[in-house]
Amino acid sequence: MWRWLVVTLLLCSGVANPQQQTEERRFPAKDQIQLLLTQSERAFDTYEQVMEQETQAGGKIAQAVPRDREVLTAARDLLARLKKSPDGFNGPAGFLLVGNLDDATRNMSVCMGQAGMESGLQGVLARIIHEKWSLSVIVRMSDM
Repeated sequence: MWRWLVVTLLLCSGVANPQQQTEERRFPAKDQIQLLLTQSERAFDTYEQVMEQETQAGGKIAQAVPRDREVLTAARDLLARLKKSPDGFNGPAGFLLVGNLDDATRNMSVCMGQAGMESGLQGVLARIIHEKWSLSVIVRMSDM
């Protein structure tokens, strides 16, 4: 009985002890951070263009513009600070930037989805109107 208990304890202690980490954590280099900041800036430029189209579209789509502007303003401010001090990316500022990119991506997707649905609805309505007009012309011609 004691032997089984000793064997069980030895097996459990070998499994339960955490392994020492031999791999050192690597943070991105400055050139990698600069590349990310440049690409983020381009992404936010595209996001701004979508917001302008969103404003021009009006209707339900334009209701989200104030929140989108908040995200864009916060992201531009953060990008400016990170360009001055790229090492800040390896801290909370990096998480904020990734969060802002995620928000912008989600907002853009919602905007594009709504625009697609609205244009699809307009296409269906135009088709119905065209069919009714065609039908009324056929009816008028048959009355002659």
